Amino acid sequence: MRPFLRTAMGRDLFLDRPDAVCIEDIAAHLARINRFNGATWEPYSVAQHSVWVAGAIGFYGGDAATQLAGLLHDAPEAYLGDLPTPVQRHIFGPCDGARASLPSPWDTAHAVLAEAIHAMAGLTVTGEMRAVVEHMDAMALRTEWRDLMTGPEPANFAALPPPDGGHIRPFGNWQTACEVFLDRYRTLSAAAASEALK
Repeated sequence: MRPFLRTAMGRDLFLDRPDAVCIEDIAAHLARINRFNGATWEPYSVAQHSVWVAGAIGFYGGDAATQLAGLLHDAPEAYLGDLPTPVQRHIFGPCDGARASLPSPWDTAHAVLAEAIHAMAGLTVTGEMRAVVEHMDAMALRTEWRDLMTGPEPANFAALPPPDGGHIRPFGNWQTACEVFLDRYRTLSAAAASEALK
């Protein structure tokens, strides 16, 4: 039998051909997945992280399409789960040029879902957009660690962008995270479509 997932909206998403992705499922699932494998002192979801990244891109002058790319950068995790980066490195090896030339099954599954999600959103992610998203994602990591984790940050964080000046306050429940994510998606989708017509 082909492997599939039953989603929050009651859809069956077949992992070998993920054409049933939908934003309502993505929002619902990401809102229920905690960052840092659940190690934060208060529940903090991947959905809120994604909203933060999109907001930071907008704050620093990014256009709506780049903000939308930021909002969706972890969307494949709605179906694959949030496998922490240290766990990925332990299982699949470092994220370097060698790994890029021989992608792991995890990388491949992530890429296939990302492509389906971008198609759903009508979004083309350029290399420049990806670089902006990666920068803000790294800033988010450092900010989240400072505000939500126990103990000093890892030494290798010194190579990341400095944390944001504002403090992160978790939404407190998954319903709010889901609603805010969906609202931001709809706003950014409309704005990106409008920008594309100019």
